[in-house]
Amino acid sequence: MLSIKRFSDGTELKFVLKGTLDRLTADDLLKELTGSRLKGVQRLCFDMAELQYISSAGLRVMLIAERALQSHDGKIVLINLRPEVRQVFEDVGFLKFVEVE
Repeated sequence: MLSIKRFSDGTELKFVLKGTLDRLTADDLLKELTGSRLKGVQRLCFDMAELQYISSAGLRVMLIAERALQSHDGKIVLINLRPEVRQVFEDVGFLKFVEVE
């Protein structure tokens, strides 16, 4: 189960994720990121304080978002990473091209 809350102020789009981001829930987040929602977004922020688990399907969604932001010099920022979730990002090398706060 994944809970997604979205906040926007024009140039920043923030998602607060709670639960698990896996093959069963990744499409829910992908739907939130598709279409014109990323147009003009300079900073895509994911608050992961309450994200308990991320799988390769969740990482795929993050990669899709990162590629979409590259077209207009936007960036992904991960905040409040739990140690076990941070380890997944480190293991796959994702932290080389996203910001962590």
